[in-house]
Amino acid sequence: MSALALSILVFGSFLIGRAFGGRGQLDQAALLIAWLQAIFLMLQLVQVVFMMILPVVAELIGTFGLALFLWLLTPFVAELHGFQSVWKVLFGIIGSVFAIAFALSILIVLVAGI
Repeated sequence: MSALALSILVFGSFLIGRAFGGRGQLDQAALLIAWLQAIFLMLQLVQVVFMMILPVVAELIGTFGLALFLWLLTPFVAELHGFQSVWKVLFGIIGSVFAIAFALSILIVLVAGI
C-alpha cells in the first residue's frame, strides 16, 4: 500500500504539475518524494517512541506530520515545476488529493462490484 501511495504521489506530482504548465521531470519528482520520505521516516521513528511512552503525544506528532508534509510538499512541487505561487500549488495539491481519492473510490466500487 505504501509503494502504491508513493507511486501515486510521484506520478501525480509529475503529471498534474505538467498539466498545469510545469517543467519538472519524472526523475526529479521521484527524487523529491524520496527526500520527503527520508524526512518523514525520522518523524515516524519519533512517533513510534512516543506511542510507547505517551500515546496522546504520538497522535499530536501525527497531526503535525500531516501539516509538515503539506508545508514541505508545496514549495518542493513549486520549485520542481517552476511555479511562482505556492498558494496555487497548495490548492492544486488539495484539489488533486480529493480528485484522486474520488477516482480511486469509483475504481474500488467497480472492481468490488458493489
